[in-house]
Amino acid sequence: MTPTETPITFPDVGRRVWTVHGLQDHGPIDGPKTSVPANTGGVIVDATSADPGMDNLLYTVKWDTGQYTKHYFRELLCIGEFQTLADFKQALRDGGESAKRTLGPQGGFREFSMSIRHGNRLLPVRYISGQKAIYEAFLLPLLNEIGLKVDDIKLEKRSRAN
Repeated sequence: MTPTETPITFPDVGRRVWTVHGLQDHGPIDGPKTSVPANTGGVIVDATSADPGMDNLLYTVKWDTGQYTKHYFRELLCIGEFQTLADFKQALRDGGESAKRTLGPQGGFREFSMSIRHGNRLLPVRYISGQKAIYEAFLLPLLNEIGLKVDDIKLEKRSRAN
């Protein structure tokens, strides 16, 4: 894995995503609402700037049901090239390695990274602080279930310069 590779768990056009619990009446306050059933996959088909001058992309997902919705980075459970969540979980079970969790000086979640050996490739997996809810609700229970060893790295408190 090279440092410049985008993790498969980061949203990008063409990547697969999954909704575990589904979406109920998803959409803007004054706009059309969409409901997507639980356990549905989709593909990111577009990424646009949510606000001019802001570095906050809004991703358009075309769900396997044919419906379209828009989401911010932290709302998407990305499964990379895997067709289903079950395929992604199986790849984690079969080829997960080098798992590291970075914690802040007070013990708060900062980042999680690991690799999935899939065929002859090493796929990067990474969750950052903005994805903490996805990491805690989805990945952490799975790591505990499969017994994958996770190395914790605790950051030192920075001293203030006078």
